[in-house]
Amino acid sequence: MRTLEETKENPASQAIHIPLAQLNAETTKNLNKDREIYVFCESGRRADIAKKILIKLGHRDVINISSWRDWNKMKTIK
Repeated sequence: MRTLEETKENPASQAIHIPLAQLNAETTKNLNKDREIYVFCESGRRADIAKKILIKLGHRDVINISSWRDWNKMKTIK
């Protein structure tokens, strides 16, 4: 949900990047609707919007983890 500039400044390892403005049925067609999807941005506000969009598109388990920092923490724990 982050902008291209944000992803360049602070990469999020192993994440699929889809900017919020481009989040639609076409850009998410390869995402499995039955798998967990974690959304994040800089602060969590855009991620909350993205979560609502993904649910409307039929994704069942969408989790807003707030910021890219939290995503990177999760990936280092696993």
